[in-house]
Amino acid sequence: MTLEPFANLQLTATGGTVEQQSFFSPLPPNIHLYYRAEISYAISNYLQPYMYTQHLSSPINQNPGIDNDNLRLNPFFMQSEIGTGIKTEVKGYYIETGVRTMTNPTLDSQTSQTQVFSKLSTRF
Repeated sequence: MTLEPFANLQLTATGGTVEQQSFFSPLPPNIHLYYRAEISYAISNYLQPYMYTQHLSSPINQNPGIDNDNLRLNPFFMQSEIGTGIKTEVKGYYIETGVRTMTNPTLDSQTSQTQVFSKLSTRF
């Protein structure tokens, strides 16, 4: 769902389910619930800074054989995180760069990991 309360300002909220599984496990994947909220402002047609927060729940169907240590704080899997960055589009290519802090929401460990990231994508 996206709202645009003022010109160039966007508020976006998404949510749903996520399946995650370590490639070391033959068991069925864990199923999580997630939500993401983002606020962005288009400075120009090409430049859009944004801030977001994302939360991933504990597994709904915790499979005891899945090693979650391979999934936590791993950028290849969806994580609970907060971040900020800049998006731009140039000739059909989308470029995004920013900083994010992934958090580990387990009760026994309140660790976090901050990363600088960039992403290049295109539509086809």
